[in-house]
Amino acid sequence: MSPHFLASDFIVDHELPPLLEAARKEGLVILWLHLSSCLYDETEIKHYQAVHDVSKPMDSLRSAAQAQVLAGVCRQLKAAANPSISPSLERPPSAAGPEAALSNLPERNPFFTDREPELAQLHEALAAQGRAALSGLGGVGKTQTALEYAYRHLEQYDHIFWVSAVSREALLSGYMTIAGLLKLPEAGAQDQALAVRAVQRWLESHERWLLILDDADDLATAREFIPPVRIGHALLTSRTGPVATMARGVKVQEMAIEEGVLLRGGRAAL
Repeated sequence: MSPHFLASDFIVDHELPPLLEAARKEGLVILWLHLSSCLYDETEIKHYQAVHDVSKPMDSLRSAAQAQVLAGVCRQLKAAANPSISPSLERPPSAAGPEAALSNLPERNPFFTDREPELAQLHEALAAQGRAALSGLGGVGKTQTALEYAYRHLEQYDHIFWVSAVSREALLSGYMTIAGLLKLPEAGAQDQALAVRAVQRWLESHERWLLILDDADDLATAREFIPPVRIGHALLTSRTGPVATMARGVKVQEMAIEEGVLLRGGRAAL
């Protein structure tokens, strides 16, 4: 990703959309590099994790560091084409008890790598306070860490709900989805606020649920959707630093080259 890349109408209008569509529907693997400082976070590519530290664009690195990044990309491409080459990248069971919890979780990342300290801190925070927030720069792996936590703890919950919190509209849509999953009467209401309140009432009267609000950078808006009672668990991902007033914060550190890349399926696009 670079300013020249984003400035190309042909790429933005004709090349990138089919790749993103294939990633969503066919499991196309997308690996992306931050070549030069640009507004990548205003594009859909921000939802895919880069293969290196996005706070350090390639053109800001010395030649040796650039070579190290590119070597890591090559290893990721080989792993995507043949997962058996690395035991650490072996695909985990996609259904480690999928019926253990009713959920709308995205597909598990089969190439998720070491985030054990953050996962342990999440478990401790949720057990102690029922509220936790993964914070850090864009692209460091907050979303994938939250997703991995949910899959590792499926048996702990009866219900796991995944909601995009990138905007109020996304939150409303996500709560409509939850209402549908729970088969609440308000699921078909034209007034989305009715579905939101119905879901909140359900959360306030049930236990053993995990609610994940992804991309909750607007904490004030996110707070409106989280039930005040703490009989279930709520997990946020956010680029906003001070989250202590809402949840116990867990800082996600910047990725090493080989860490936490979003890889799906057996094909790769670079």
